[in-house]
Amino acid sequence: MTFRITSSLRKSAGVTALPAHLTPEERDRYVRWWRGFRLLENIAWIGWAGLALGYLALSFLAFADPRWRLLFSVVLGCGLLLGFGATVWIWVLYCPRCGAMLGNRGGYRPLTGPLMLVTPLWFRLCTKCGLKRRQLSDLASYG
Repeated sequence: MTFRITSSLRKSAGVTALPAHLTPEERDRYVRWWRGFRLLENIAWIGWAGLALGYLALSFLAFADPRWRLLFSVVLGCGLLLGFGATVWIWVLYCPRCGAMLGNRGGYRPLTGPLMLVTPLWFRLCTKCGLKRRQLSDLASYG
């Protein structure tokens, strides 16, 4: 007896899917926004990786040579600036569909204020209109 899975694991068409009747200008606007968002997100990840590298290197290699300490202090500082700067910039972007700010997640939760600086937007980009990352990545990958 063999079991067969017929449904795809990647379902991008749904209730909140992007409309198929987008004009070429609207589609280009969505794709440009997505590419800018991905660039900022990658810069943020590079910053957080630099911060981690600088912190680990300072804690393990700092006492070997003062020059190494200076180098890894600079890596740590630049990583911190890149990570925080790009993440804050991501959170103040506006949704390309409805125009709401991405960082406006609704409700006040005191512990999520600092956490929003280190957590990327994995699932929904916009809580107002339900725009998802998968929709924009599918749109950008098909053309």
